[in-house]
This record gives sequence, C-alpha cells and structure tokens, in this order.
Amino acid sequence: MAKSFEAKTTGITFEVRPLTRGEIRKLREQGVDIFNFDSEAALRNIDPILDMVFPGNLDLDNLPFQEATLVYRAIMEETFGTEDEVKNS
Repeated sequence: MAKSFEAKTTGITFEVRPLTRGEIRKLREQGVDIFNFDSEAALRNIDPILDMVFPGNLDLDNLPFQEATLVYRAIMEETFGTEDEVKNS
C-alpha cells in the first residue's frame, strides 16, 4: 500500500512503498542490515534503501538530507508497520 510523500523544499512527490522480500534479501547480500534500527545504522542504510525503492531517481540527490531521512522513515514504516499497527495486528 503505497503512500505519497511530498518534499517540502523541492515540491517533489515520492510514492513510498514497502520493501519486498526480494529487495530485503538483496540489501542483506550487499551488507545492509535493515533490522538494525539504531541511528548509526540508519545513516548507513538511507542511500541503499532509497536507491532500491527509487532506482535512477536523480531528484533524490537534490533532496535535503532531513527530507531524505523522512522518506527513508516512511519506507521503513511501510515495510514494518508503525508501532501502533504492530500492536493492533
């Protein structure tokens, strides 16, 4: 279930979607540990995950880092659900 995220500074809209099992497997093969949620791991994981969900999207390079982080978090929420969604399932 994709959701839209509009970058405030650029006005670009990204259709955020969850990672697939195959994409998670590929990321793990690249050494990306998406199950590690600490801030240092998140900093390492932002680029490979954004590139996986939005391949070849040059608009990402112009996105301020704070907004890139918000897009990354939206992808993680779509992939794993929010804390409230997990509790209610």
